[in-house]
Amino acid sequence: ISPTPGTPAVPMEASSEVADSVFSALNRNHKMHKNHVEHANFMVLKSPDVPSILVETAFISNPSEERKLRDKNWQKK
Repeated sequence: ISPTPGTPAVPMEASSEVADSVFSALNRNHKMHKNHVEHANFMVLKSPDVPSILVETAFISNPSEERKLRDKNWQKK
């Protein structure tokens, strides 16, 4: 990743550490679909100056998860 001139690049390890921490916190309170953090090469994750993560909380294409996403009580969890 090429940083913006004058801005140091943040190592991928920093993003991985943040992702692991967020995943652990979410996993304590909710049943997770996966048991580990996944890595991807999405543009939104390529910020050179800050750790970056993408959290998928549910899939709207899944009818059961769509109902949860619409539920006000579920949204407050």
